[in-house]
Amino acid sequence: MTPGGAKLHALVVDDEPPDAEELCYLLGQEPSFQQIDAASDAVSALSLLQANRYDVLFLDIQMPRVNGLQLAQLLQHRPAVPAMVFVTAYEEYALRAFELGAFDYLIKPVRRERLQQTISRLVRRAEPAPPALDRIVVDKDGRIVVIDVANIRFAEAQDDRVFLATQKQRYSSRHSLRELQQRLPSPPFLRTHRSYIVNLRHVIEIVPFFTGSYLLRLDDVNGTQVPVSRSSAHDLRTLLGM
Repeated sequence: MTPGGAKLHALVVDDEPPDAEELCYLLGQEPSFQQIDAASDAVSALSLLQANRYDVLFLDIQMPRVNGLQLAQLLQHRPAVPAMVFVTAYEEYALRAFELGAFDYLIKPVRRERLQQTISRLVRRAEPAPPALDRIVVDKDGRIVVIDVANIRFAEAQDDRVFLATQKQRYSSRHSLRELQQRLPSPPFLRTHRSYIVNLRHVIEIVPFFTGSYLLRLDDVNGTQVPVSRSSAHDLRTLLGM
């Protein structure tokens, strides 16, 4: 839920009725939504946007006359733009979508589990967020140390402890991995695995692994390799324009 118990208002924009109906159905099963409207083209969508307040737009890309990317560009001039989630069968438009401020990019057919990840992020977006960290307090050999977030290569959860690694040092974190995920700026930080958060600015090699996953080699002194799970691989490809 959003602050004060309010729920999200969504607009689905898709010229293919079966796709629009399926997405509206999936969204309707989620308790986080109060209102779900649909438009079959950009003109109808603009009319609904003029009359209603939406928290999120689910935009198809391939539509007649004005496509989803063009609609997103038109919306750039509005004072309050809803979160834009592109929903398409084509992966090649991802980079342009994120240049236009996309919140997420979903590939058709949309899997419920993947959609629920997006919805969880939308709900967190609507909640008051703690300030992003630029410096962080850590522990090292009994000392309290302050380090610059930009120097962090990765965060790693081991059993009930979390460690932060810079180029040469390894520190004990005072935050859980979930807390770090919420407070570290994203991008460049990405949760790549249930046990890892990686600073993508320090990735120097991407190694394809089995079943669609990857290993990321970092520029720390050890050349650490960090896993990317299959569920995070799409986010990685999108952020890096792969």
